[in-house]
Amino acid sequence: MIAFYSLYGSPQVRRLHILHPGRERARPKWRYDRPPMKEGFCGTAGWDCSDGAGRHVIDPLPEVPPSRLTWCPTCVGRAAEHLGMLSGFARLVARKAIGVAS
Repeated sequence: MIAFYSLYGSPQVRRLHILHPGRERARPKWRYDRPPMKEGFCGTAGWDCSDGAGRHVIDPLPEVPPSRLTWCPTCVGRAAEHLGMLSGFARLVARKAIGVAS
């Protein structure tokens, strides 16, 4: 899997997204001359260097996000489902919740 994040340099850029394999986003009508853009599991537009939308691509997906970034929670959950790991992940969350409550 591949991860990406914005390079706009804004302090609001905090999320590392996971690219959804095989999923593409249609371009606006005025850009139909270019191929469709990739997108993350959460729907965030993925990298597309051809139109200047600054994205940094990390391939393969890192185990830990780069400094100052955190995982996109939606991307992580949907990637877990895509890989057939959602039930196991839910069990870990339930165990953690029980451990915190007691």
